[in-house]
Amino acid sequence: MPGGGRVREAAGEDRGLSRLGSFMDGRFAIAITLPVVQLTPPAVCPGRDLAAAYRGLAPECVAYLLGFVVIGVFWNHSHSGATLLKKTDHGFNLLTFLLLACVSLAPFPARPYVAHVDDPANVGAAALVYGCVLAAPSVVWFVRWCWGVSRGLYDPALAGRSVRAMTIRYAAATLVVLLGVVLLLLGHPAGGLAAVGLATASFLLPPRRPSTCRLSRSAAGVSVRPAPRYRDTR
Repeated sequence: MPGGGRVREAAGEDRGLSRLGSFMDGRFAIAITLPVVQLTPPAVCPGRDLAAAYRGLAPECVAYLLGFVVIGVFWNHSHSGATLLKKTDHGFNLLTFLLLACVSLAPFPARPYVAHVDDPANVGAAALVYGCVLAAPSVVWFVRWCWGVSRGLYDPALAGRSVRAMTIRYAAATLVVLLGVVLLLLGHPAGGLAAVGLATASFLLPPRRPSTCRLSRSAAGVSVRPAPRYRDTR
């Protein structure tokens, strides 16, 4: 029966989205936990300066916090953006895996950068690697978003103007991180990292909600019933 086929197709899409969301949450949980394992408590003999030993751990703690924040920012944005997905496909899954790989790598170059931030001979190389790693998630996110839009994977209740606004927003973030990488290549670590950090911070803003086109549709005399999974809770 045609109706039964549509039901099976919808159930399959729900399972695909559920599996993708579970995989992303699990990978983010691992990525955000592993860096703290590398923090080792100071081993100080009795009578020695424990406070100085703790101060010596400051670079490692700062690097951990930087990695934690970056992973948290992209997890939160992906969690909010997942409500806009209607279905997924092979290409979108592969781009999601690439996004997770880029985000998981974020804590790695933070330690060398923090350790060499006052080292004129090495701060440029440390900042370049760190900036490139931080830039990668923004670029992959933009490509992933464009793929989803072109393949019709997002909720059709999302208005065209909202899609355009979000595309411009992600494109702007991509251009800013690429500008930051160029500045890093030209030997401006402070300006380059500031540009990459600003673009990364833009992901703190939540995506638009799918309810933005309901008024225009109702004005045209079209009855709109949101899917239960994406019903507006406001």
